[in-house]
Amino acid sequence: MKFFIFTLKSKIKLMPVLCAIMLIFMGSFYIITLNSKNKVINLEIYFDEQDSKNNMIISLINGTASTKSNLSLSTSYDLQSSQSKLEDGDIDVLIKVPANFYNSILNSENKSAIIYFSPYLNETEKGIFTSLTKSSADILSYAQANIYVSDSIMDSNMSSRNYELNRYFLNEVLNREDEFKTVKSEKDNNLIIVYITLLISSIIFANSKSKNYIDVYAHLIVKGYNLLAINILEILSNAIIFAFITGLILFFQKIPLNTALFLKLMLINMFIASLTEFIAIVFKEGASFCILILCIVSTLSSGLLLPRFSIFLNAYVTPVNLIMANTLISYSIFALYTIILILLVYFKIYRNFRY
Repeated sequence: MKFFIFTLKSKIKLMPVLCAIMLIFMGSFYIITLNSKNKVINLEIYFDEQDSKNNMIISLINGTASTKSNLSLSTSYDLQSSQSKLEDGDIDVLIKVPANFYNSILNSENKSAIIYFSPYLNETEKGIFTSLTKSSADILSYAQANIYVSDSIMDSNMSSRNYELNRYFLNEVLNREDEFKTVKSEKDNNLIIVYITLLISSIIFANSKSKNYIDVYAHLIVKGYNLLAINILEILSNAIIFAFITGLILFFQKIPLNTALFLKLMLINMFIASLTEFIAIVFKEGASFCILILCIVSTLSSGLLLPRFSIFLNAYVTPVNLIMANTLISYSIFALYTIILILLVYFKIYRNFRY
């Protein structure tokens, strides 16, 4: 018990530094996300030729609730002027529509519209806009294929055919949400924020690990302490500090605590505490760099700042994906990881005494 209290006191002294890191990280995260959320994207569409359909496209976009609140739309027939606006940051996105664009869709020539991004547009906004255009292209290609099928039927049952096609296409467009995937819920976001914040904080713990901890452990073993108990007490002292940081995050985000959330958070705390101890013992001077790499990979794979890459989506057994899965199986795997880390720490130190 004396060893546990001594270890806990030494880590409580690190609290000012940990709180400072937490505030910097949380502040930076909210500044980035709020700026991305509140910004209206200035979009300009350059048409290579004047066509009556151009105005129809603009009216459709401006009349759609899901786009008019997020886009400030303008049109242009002067490419050089539009490119100058893009380079100066007056517009965020420029779409160049080639001549004979509409007919090319019908005759399968499929001329491509080119999208240019402003150098001042951040990666999050680029990812959101790219996702929207990809979903629109999927709808267009689906409708185009049906046009070809319809054309091959020629003139048989033309009136009923057109009615059925119009009904079907309108139904597809009105259900555009089917083109989008549900990534994660707000609760999962909160757990991911806790996980990454604790992971960043663990850099301080890894650096504060005494270099002569083997001598300290040897002295305790001579006094009758069990090596596994020493390891568990060390990890528990980490977890208690992490629990305090978690409480601050819940307080600032005004997240109500229930039994299920409490158990999930405690499991995350124990995992990070065990991981910190393992990395500090195995990597020693390189522990900070190792944890920093984990922080970067975890942030990229979480989707908090950037759209998630397919390589991260397919890596189900990573901690971030397990948290986002939010199932009993995923947290069972999480608990298994924690037990394995505790045992690895024990066997690593045990080998030092043996040899």
